[in-house]
Amino acid sequence: VTANVATEQSDARSLLHLYEQLIELHHENATLRDGSQTVLNYDAQGAVVWVRRAPASSRTSGSVVVGCNVSEKPVALEDVGGAGMRGMRSLLSPRPAGDIGVMAAGAVLVGAVR
Repeated sequence: VTANVATEQSDARSLLHLYEQLIELHHENATLRDGSQTVLNYDAQGAVVWVRRAPASSRTSGSVVVGCNVSEKPVALEDVGGAGMRGMRSLLSPRPAGDIGVMAAGAVLVGAVR
């Protein structure tokens, strides 16, 4: 399979599309841009997970959970540094199928929680 900009632009799940969304989120979301960061320990499950909390100067009180599952198995997020998983909504499009608190193998998660 050949990957080029034309094919990546036409695929909503492409790496190019993901990067474009992440850059846009970083510019638009004060929590991602300026919030305090706590790295969580999901090493044993093969995932990198962290929580960004809104800065004190922000009008939002939410947190953003970011995760990347580099393993070959799904990873369930249970302890996300005090940020409740209930009501988390995906900030990426297309939204992942199923439970947003379970990252599929190879998946990237960016979710907002209140």
